[in-house]
Amino acid sequence: MSAPQHLDISYMPDEDRVLLVVRQGDGRNSFWLTRRLLRALLDGLVELLKRSSDTVTRASNDVRSEVLLFEHMDAMTRRLDTVVEPGAAPGMAAGSAPGLLHQIDLQARGDQVSISLVATSPDPVSVVMSRDNAHQLVSMLYDQALKAQWDIPEMEWLGRRSQVIVPKGVMLS
Repeated sequence: MSAPQHLDISYMPDEDRVLLVVRQGDGRNSFWLTRRLLRALLDGLVELLKRSSDTVTRASNDVRSEVLLFEHMDAMTRRLDTVVEPGAAPGMAAGSAPGLLHQIDLQARGDQVSISLVATSPDPVSVVMSRDNAHQLVSMLYDQALKAQWDIPEMEWLGRRSQVIVPKGVMLS
């Protein structure tokens, strides 16, 4: 897909699913994400971001999550090209019911992340974004999972974004 593209993400309590809308130009494709697939997408994105980062792969295993967290925090502060919006889902065109996602393929190509969405309908859609945008997507998906009260403990590292850790014995003045 060519830029600009927008991803709208919102939890829909009546369906107990997350609605993912991919918008580009005049086109729009809507997909339902179940709890299971949202969790798989988050796991896949995080693993892809870990494996495709030179900084993270050079770190020892016991600190890779922390290094990824620093990369994530840095990415969230930069200007992003793909717009990922949480909150209320945009209106869907008449007769275009969201397709239930049943397959998500992820690939990293240099500093780009490619996501292929395959559903019962519509046709498969590919979204290409920067690593920074992938970090934003991880954050937005996790926020919607929290809104849905879906427990995803393997993503708790994102909750440490606002923590300051002071090493033992260090005095702050």
